[in-house]
This record gives sequence, C-alpha cells and structure tokens, in this order.
Amino acid sequence: MSALLGNDLAIRSARAGHPGYPDGAVLSLVTWSQREDPHWFGGRIPDGVQTIEFVMVGGKDAGTSYQRYEGPQLQPARPDAQFASARRDAILAERAAVMP
Repeated sequence: MSALLGNDLAIRSARAGHPGYPDGAVLSLVTWSQREDPHWFGGRIPDGVQTIEFVMVGGKDAGTSYQRYEGPQLQPARPDAQFASARRDAILAERAAVMP
C-alpha cells in the first residue's frame, strides 16, 4: 500500500496536467505493510511504514536526486545507481489521482 505525496509545486503541476515536474518539486512515496482490519471481515488496513522514497527535481546544474529510507527506524538506504535511477523514473511517471 503506497501513497504519493508532493510539495506545493509538485501538486500544482500535477493538478494542471503539465508533463513533468518543475524545478523545486519534491515527491515522496510512502509504502506501508498491511494487516487485517479487525472491524471489517476481509478488509486490509495500513500497518507499519516500510519505506519512504524522495525525489527532488532540480535545475540543470543540480539534477534530480533520489533518497530512500527503510526499515523499522527508517534508516537511510544506499541503493546502487541503477536501482535509484529506475525508482526515480517510476516515481516521476506517476500521475495524480482524480478525486471528486
């Protein structure tokens, strides 16, 4: 179970339907494990946070960076460059959900 969140720049860009994100946009993907819902048979609800991933969109000089925190204490992870690039691209490819 995951939720993609963003700062004001990222949210405005996503809601406007612009391709890509502007410099200064920050996205975070929070992923939780799940557990059974004690109040609803067959239901699943969030449990503990497993990972938090951040993508910071920078300018031409800064570039776009990726950070990952994982484990019970959300310790900084040191993913290899190929993994970080793939995760960064996957997070940037996500689009905003349409809500009524």
